[in-house]
Amino acid sequence: MREKLTKKLTKKLTNNLGLKLIAAVSAILLWLLIMNTNDPQTTFTVSGIPIEFANGSVLEENGLVYDVVGNKTVSVSVTTRTKDKDKIKFSDFKATADLAEIYGLTSNVKVDVELVNNASLVRKWSQMDFGTTIATEKVVTRPFRIEVVEQGKVEDGFDYRQCTLSSGTVELTGAVSKLNDISAVKAFVDVSLSAESGTMTVPLVFYNSAGREIRSLNSLGIETEMREVEVKVVVQKTSPVSLDVVVNNKDKVAEGYRYITYRISDQSISVIGTMQAVAGLDKIQIEVDAEGASGEVVKEIDIRDYLPANVTVAGDEPLITIRLVVEPEGTKEFEVPSANVRFEGEDYSWAYYVHQPRIKVSVFGLKSDWQNLQAKDIFLTGNVAGLEVGDHVLVLTAVPIEGLEITVEEEVVLTIVDPEDEPSEDPDDKPVNSTEKVESTKENEESTKAPTEGNTESESSKETSSEDKEQETTEARNSRWFGGR
Repeated sequence: MREKLTKKLTKKLTNNLGLKLIAAVSAILLWLLIMNTNDPQTTFTVSGIPIEFANGSVLEENGLVYDVVGNKTVSVSVTTRTKDKDKIKFSDFKATADLAEIYGLTSNVKVDVELVNNASLVRKWSQMDFGTTIATEKVVTRPFRIEVVEQGKVEDGFDYRQCTLSSGTVELTGAVSKLNDISAVKAFVDVSLSAESGTMTVPLVFYNSAGREIRSLNSLGIETEMREVEVKVVVQKTSPVSLDVVVNNKDKVAEGYRYITYRISDQSISVIGTMQAVAGLDKIQIEVDAEGASGEVVKEIDIRDYLPANVTVAGDEPLITIRLVVEPEGTKEFEVPSANVRFEGEDYSWAYYVHQPRIKVSVFGLKSDWQNLQAKDIFLTGNVAGLEVGDHVLVLTAVPIEGLEITVEEEVVLTIVDPEDEPSEDPDDKPVNSTEKVESTKENEESTKAPTEGNTESESSKETSSEDKEQETTEARNSRWFGGR
């Protein structure tokens, strides 16, 4: 009975097509359920896919360059198995913008994205960004001046004169706005590397408007064919040179004037030139002419006119000043008091008297030397050696004063007296001997010292009054002594 029931059930199951289909569908559903439970799907965003710009030559042919002002990357939405999520990278996608298809007033460009790697891992994906924006501007070529910056110091005794560039400018090609941001182009030259003249190659350094160095021109879309420049450095030797002034026609200055000396603003200068040019150059002779000069003569001399070829002044000021000192001269007459007469060879036991109260003298020389001279400052001498008691005509000479020629214009009458021959009853009437006369003269000199500024006239008047009184006393004494002779 049991065996019969089993055969019947087996026959029903194997011959029932509908039941077979239900079993197959159930098996598939059960498999999907198991798969989703063990390996589920996930949807996520892949960002940072860089946009590649194609057909840029279209803009270049029209003299334009572009700059991306919109987004430079795009994103996509990706669905994959959870276990494959980490395998999907932004590099699996490629984003392309065709610059030949710019549209709109704002220069919008369409962006197309395609899956290029790991397509078997991606169940589905969709593009999230569909365009970007660029700005276009004209491309121009502009020259920029190259500034030479000298660094370092050459050896002592040498100096660099100039740095000459193989080209004074560099041409840059790029967008107007990028070129406008370049403020300077410099070439740094280390002159301490050049002990003599030579040529070196140095790189060009570019700076933006903020004063910062531009590390890469390519990053700004700027092109140039010149990244470095040749510099010729001229190094020369410095040397001190003395200045020797020769004054011609010193004796041919204007009538009534005399050449005194010259003064020069610089006794020596430094010159610079090639080693061969400055070799043996240690003195420069400058000739100036004093003929016809009637006062100070000022001459501006340009030293460059006296230098040989390839030599110049090692400084900013090539001019020196030479002053010829020429002063007026003339003659002035003085009346020297007889108290200023000194006797040579005198007998100290006798007394010596000059009859004239004042002796005329003339003084010749520079006005500046005698304009402040006073009569009391002039002393005369006479030789009385061998003269006996009595009257004599005496020739006087002046005590020399530097720079002046003093001439005594008259002879004087000298009386020599022996005080013991006629003694005086009045001590005041006693003839003074030479010793007493010297002491008297010293007292007179102390009382007639040069007046100070502000009271010159009054002091001079007092001195003249004192001399007059002394002379009057001398004349009165002489009258009493010699009246009866």
